[in-house]
Amino acid sequence: MSLLFEILNMTGIIAFALSGVLVAIEYELDLFGIAVIAIMTALGGGFIRDVSLGNTPPSMFTEPKYIIVAFITQLIAVIVFKILDKKINAFNIHKIKGLISIFDAIGLAFFTCYGTKVAIDFGYGDNPVLCAIMGLLTGTGGGMLRDVFCGRKAVVLRKELYATISIFGAFAYFYLSKLINPNYAVIICSVLILAVRLIAVKKRLNIAFKARGKEYIHSED
Repeated sequence: MSLLFEILNMTGIIAFALSGVLVAIEYELDLFGIAVIAIMTALGGGFIRDVSLGNTPPSMFTEPKYIIVAFITQLIAVIVFKILDKKINAFNIHKIKGLISIFDAIGLAFFTCYGTKVAIDFGYGDNPVLCAIMGLLTGTGGGMLRDVFCGRKAVVLRKELYATISIFGAFAYFYLSKLINPNYAVIICSVLILAVRLIAVKKRLNIAFKARGKEYIHSED
């Protein structure tokens, strides 16, 4: 794995760990709960991917640096948020949710491409569907586990584009990496996934079904 992909992987871990911390704080978990949710969010998708590929023990256990990075990230975040506690209490909840969306989008973008790359390197470069699904699992798995354990409506199932962006981004990386240098492909696809996800959040773009002019899916809390 090239240095670029390792940097993107670490960036995704940090982004998802921060996302986990913010959600855990929003749901008023204790320090242990915050650490668990942060690490689960950062590494859960990779764990699901590795088990699905038969890569056991999963890389989060064979490469302890990943857990260390996630733990240190959440520890620093907790200390910073504790120092800023009074300001956070007065902080608009919508701004907190906005930060969650930003970190979540960064993690989604980098992990989708990284997961697809791992599947290709694992010997499935002739199977675009499998590689794209591994990218999807890597990009969305941690966030889904986070939301389930926090009793939160899973972002992957919400009406705003999320999993759809991930799966299309994974396919885009799979095919583009065969046409150009994989390093260029991952940059292009990561930026594309990140941009589309942030636009979808900002504009509330969705593909929800409608009946008689009303959406089946309720709007977010």
